[in-house]
Amino acid sequence: MVAAIDLADWARLALAVAVLFGIVVLPGVVLARLAHLPTADAWLVGAPAGASVLMVAATIARFASIEWTPIKGMLAGGAVWAVAAALLWVVGGRRQLAPEERVEHSSSAEGLLLGLSSAALLALVVIVSAMRDPGVLPQTPDTNFHLFATKWMSDAGTASVLDATGVRLDPENYYPGGFFSLSATVGGWLGVPPTIAAHSVVLLCLMWLWPTSCTALARAVLGPSAAVSALAAPVALVFMAFPWRMLSWGALWPVLLATSMLPALLAVLWKLWEPSEPRPTLRTTLVQLAFASLLLVSMVLAHTSALFSAVLFVFFLGFAALVGRRQGTARVLLTVAAAVVLIGAVWLSGVVRPQGMYQRVDDALPWSDAVLTALTFGASPRVALLAFPVVALGAVVLTRRRGGWWVPGLLAGLLATYVCMIVAPGAMSLRLTWPWFHDLFRIIGLAVIPGVLCFLAGLLELGRHLRALWIPVAGITVVLLLLPVVAVILDEFRSVRSVYDASPDRQWISARQLTELSKLAKSVPDGSAVIGNPWTGYQYIYLATGIPAVIPTEKNLHVPGLELLGERLTDIEESAEVCGAAHRLHVDYVITGGPVVYAAEPADLTPYVGIDAVADDSRFPVVARAGDLALHEVPACSQ
Repeated sequence: MVAAIDLADWARLALAVAVLFGIVVLPGVVLARLAHLPTADAWLVGAPAGASVLMVAATIARFASIEWTPIKGMLAGGAVWAVAAALLWVVGGRRQLAPEERVEHSSSAEGLLLGLSSAALLALVVIVSAMRDPGVLPQTPDTNFHLFATKWMSDAGTASVLDATGVRLDPENYYPGGFFSLSATVGGWLGVPPTIAAHSVVLLCLMWLWPTSCTALARAVLGPSAAVSALAAPVALVFMAFPWRMLSWGALWPVLLATSMLPALLAVLWKLWEPSEPRPTLRTTLVQLAFASLLLVSMVLAHTSALFSAVLFVFFLGFAALVGRRQGTARVLLTVAAAVVLIGAVWLSGVVRPQGMYQRVDDALPWSDAVLTALTFGASPRVALLAFPVVALGAVVLTRRRGGWWVPGLLAGLLATYVCMIVAPGAMSLRLTWPWFHDLFRIIGLAVIPGVLCFLAGLLELGRHLRALWIPVAGITVVLLLLPVVAVILDEFRSVRSVYDASPDRQWISARQLTELSKLAKSVPDGSAVIGNPWTGYQYIYLATGIPAVIPTEKNLHVPGLELLGERLTDIEESAEVCGAAHRLHVDYVITGGPVVYAAEPADLTPYVGIDAVADDSRFPVVARAGDLALHEVPACSQ
């Protein structure tokens, strides 16, 4: 499905990213400055605060029945931003930057510019070369919901975080809607397709949010030197597990957005709690805690698992600060609060089993496979031969540094959890990891955050020793260190390319099927909806044409009538219950035929036997055909 590079689509994507930068990053930078953060740090951690403002404003507009148009949206966002800015101003007041602080931050400005620009270029090269066309559909199982939600919210004139499940006819349940709040905003305001709108948020994460957040954390933990400022952003992009795995496994875009913001939150808190002098004033502490709460809001609205991730990381961070320095009442109270929440989460995991968590437990794998996968952060084994020793060296360096032990401690804990999930995927593992949906990729993705810090600390330590070596030896060592980076980039390219250029037997929807669905849509009158077996890809008719598709999947079969229609649609004339469900959901047409997607198991198809049976039922006349697909009209019935 990957064609030549489409310059028109890339131009629209560039415009969408620019709009996001203007309505998310820039307002957030100003809020960060009001929170007494230096200019350089404000640019690095401001974006999540701007995202919070937009998400909250869109949700308030929804409750006030205000359509999310460009003018009304900017007015609503401006009002919420003004309230946040006023609160930060009242709490923090005016702060003058000390002369020595100005010198310190200006000295690393060139390093920051070099690091962020090289990271943005690296991300852009991988994405453009692998994706080719940002308007193409990713071939991953969660794509339909993420893109459908973006389109539904854009068409409905809303960007509220509460409206993500509207496309599934399931407004009573909640799915984290922060990602869709951003994508629906650019989709609705610019009129771009949902693929481009969603990819604009993905590109903002890869080119700005994740590199800047990791740079902020690295500068807070390792110091704001020119070397740290220049290396942190590129290093953040050479781990396969995050952010690239979030694109290539299930299109975990909301998790990508939420986790990309987490290092920024940690950076703000560590600057307050680190065991060093001078100590921040009370007003600075309060205003930066208020600013940190803005970052947490955007993370939780992007994905609820971010709350558990933040509590876990903040507990380690706060405990390290507490051990490193005996004084500080605020540090003690916050660490105790984080510990209480952490203990409460562990207790809750033993008595609660959310409906959305995965019930399936994979088969256990050998210890050797699990450990090797953990040490490579999900990349190919050849990467570990050169990359992991640098991570290990950095872990030793940070362990010996005052207050730095929490980084290797957290890394070891997350990697151990990952290994246990593979070798012992039982009930206990489910209970402890349900906040992350018992998903290996989400756990190893979190481990990348301390992994980046350890890798960077290892590089700096090697650089310190290489300066005294003979120049040819130093050059050879640098080349050897670059090899795993090149290997990972190649892995990233192949991984992302497999999502957008899947072989025919691995596709969820093909270009030919999209064309056939568009032909069938011409026979569906306004106000009618279609239904079909979701394992055949019929639901993509909504993306291709805007025709409503009633989507009965395992995520929303509890919606009244969906399970009934899936199993007994052919009983519509005999059953008043089935007839009532069809009328209630406006189901007037059925799509049958087409190949079943490769991932479907026989048990997955059972809930849709009633829909598949329509193909052989003469009471459902065929009104249009296109290739292997047929459009059937639902017969009249009485409730």
